[in-house]
Amino acid sequence: MGVFNEQFDILLQDSVFTNTLNLVIRSSIDDPIFDRLCTDVLPRIHYNVKHLILEPIPVERILLAGNYPNLTSLTLFNFRHDIISSYFIEESIFQHILKHKITELILDNKNIEISWEDYSTFDDLPNLKCFSLICYHSTNTYDTQVIPLLRRMSYLEKLTLYICPYYRTTFIDGTYLHKEILNYMQRLHTFVFFISTETEINDTVYHISENDIQTNFYRYRLLSNGL
Repeated sequence: MGVFNEQFDILLQDSVFTNTLNLVIRSSIDDPIFDRLCTDVLPRIHYNVKHLILEPIPVERILLAGNYPNLTSLTLFNFRHDIISSYFIEESIFQHILKHKITELILDNKNIEISWEDYSTFDDLPNLKCFSLICYHSTNTYDTQVIPLLRRMSYLEKLTLYICPYYRTTFIDGTYLHKEILNYMQRLHTFVFFISTETEINDTVYHISENDIQTNFYRYRLLSNGL
């Protein structure tokens, strides 16, 4: 065990192994291994960590295990909207990390249907440069909840949006994206998206092609450059 511990200590000091930590927990948070992670390992390597990959349940304990002075990126899988939104308000005990240090936030939800109401409690996030929202369930609150959330991220430089709105009377096209999202993000230079709109159209089938969206974006670029 002594040799193993020495080798483990060497690995802990190597930033190659600790810059990005994937701590998606498969076992109970009361597991002795997880307990050792929070009480022994994280306090020793927290200064190396730049990117944390987590599920919501152990977030608080992991964040409290160190100061993470170099943490800039956070990925959350299968997040609960009520828990996550509470982390990003002024009263949060994690404000010094999540609001003032995080420049890249990735929310990836595969298993939970989302209610977006609690995201209205998000305060402005001026330091956030990259945001990814990936959802695999359809939502009928895209216009009322998702759009207002995105507009509070006015300093974004990169946006990734995978979402399936439904119960809309019109399709989401390039013109809509520019008017409702991109006009509010003057620093944005990269926009990666997959938006599948579910709607009912009587006696009409309207297919928006990739070329349609590219044309809208090209026209917008000309207008933005004053051409």
